[in-house]
Amino acid sequence: TETVRGNGSPMVCKQLGRIVRDQIDRESLRGVYCLSAREDLKRFSGLEWRTELRFQNGDGTWVDLLRWTGHTAVAAPLSVAASSKWRVPRKRQRTSSAYND
Repeated sequence: TETVRGNGSPMVCKQLGRIVRDQIDRESLRGVYCLSAREDLKRFSGLEWRTELRFQNGDGTWVDLLRWTGHTAVAAPLSVAASSKWRVPRKRQRTSSAYND
């Protein structure tokens, strides 16, 4: 278990993708799950992920429980990690009004 913050996140995501892909041929993986509060894992790991659950942590940050689909994907180049055009806005959970009209 590792918490990654800041500029190192894309590199760590790429390393995780490499570790998982190295295990594919060995057929030793039954499932790969990851908690992620950023889109970096989906963009930089080179793996295809599916969101199984979304929740708010104690700080109010939305966190996704991701499951690897078993497929690879094209990873975004690390050179664009800091570029704002690659940042994907997080969907906000809809809240219903407490008042009935």
